[in-house]
Amino acid sequence: MDSQSAASRKGFTLIELMIVVAILAAAVVTAMPYLSNRNSQNKAFLRELTVLSRELHTRAKLNGVAYRLVIDMAEAGDGSRAPAQKFWVERGTAKAVLKETEEEDAMKREQHGGDEAKKDPKGFEMDNSMIKEPRRLPSGLRIERVELTRVKSPLTSGKAFIHYLPQGLVDEAAIHIKGEKKPGVDRGDPPSYGKGRTDLEISLAQGDQLAMKRFTRNGFTLLEVLVALFILTGAILVTANSWSGNFMRMRKAQLYNNVATLLERKMVEVEAKYKGKPIGEIPDSEGGDFGSDHPQYRWELKSRELKLPDLTPLLVQEDGADEMLITMMKQLTEQLSKAIKEVRVTIFVKGKGRTKEMEFPATQYFIDYDSGLAGLPGGDPGGSAK
Repeated sequence: MDSQSAASRKGFTLIELMIVVAILAAAVVTAMPYLSNRNSQNKAFLRELTVLSRELHTRAKLNGVAYRLVIDMAEAGDGSRAPAQKFWVERGTAKAVLKETEEEDAMKREQHGGDEAKKDPKGFEMDNSMIKEPRRLPSGLRIERVELTRVKSPLTSGKAFIHYLPQGLVDEAAIHIKGEKKPGVDRGDPPSYGKGRTDLEISLAQGDQLAMKRFTRNGFTLLEVLVALFILTGAILVTANSWSGNFMRMRKAQLYNNVATLLERKMVEVEAKYKGKPIGEIPDSEGGDFGSDHPQYRWELKSRELKLPDLTPLLVQEDGADEMLITMMKQLTEQLSKAIKEVRVTIFVKGKGRTKEMEFPATQYFIDYDSGLAGLPGGDPGGSAK
């Protein structure tokens, strides 16, 4: 395993991962006030329309006068920037109320526009008691369409009228409001209000209560972001720890495999080099490396005579011991030590970032069976290693 391949598999440290997570958290926390502020504005607008609708419903029943909420979905006709949309409240000028069928016909004529709607024969005028002047929609919001149960198709332009009658009846209506797309930066394009996700939906029905109120958020709360960051950090730490452990085990396995291969190769070379030769030719010490293929590995050979233990104390008895037997045992032990040589080959590995080398030794014994043993028959003074 060379240094280049080891360097290419280097991963990120725990400190680096924590720094990245901290930067992400700081960026999210910095952006949260803007997102929260816009979210609060949207909710405030939703509450305003909700309260206004309930107030109109209550006043219509108490005063015996019809009210209507007018929504002006003005649009530009020349492709320029669309004017701001507005809404206001109008009050009927007469307390007498038409029959339901006639009132529905009148409202339909108003929704479809034309001369009949402009004349407004039933008489409505702006009511400044609840809204002093036409109210603009908050910046970044735009009414996409208004759906009325008495009108077949949704209203996407012009004026939409939601009536509140003295009998307690309210037009069933759904107001769809969406976020405004940002204008083009390079081309200077006007804002686009094409199809997109609805941000707010307010549904009004007959009765004192709203039939449905739903607010669809564009972003996440600070708590949700912090929980997500906590989970993400934990997942990164667990993954990094697991990956680091697996990587270390893989490196260690490859290291042991390389050491075993090189050690076996060197032992075979030593055995082939000194086999059949007198053990006296085996050097006491030598070493070398494995070339450019394995620059961090080197080997070292050390040899010594085998030191056998003194067995003469075992021959001593209470009545003494045979001196001749003791002498022969000493000579035999000495000759065996000279006929057997211990050869120890060690592989040294210097790991990256380590100051101390790792050692992996292996030992082999060379025996000279033909070595002459003094005092024993059959001894050959010119033996060789086997």
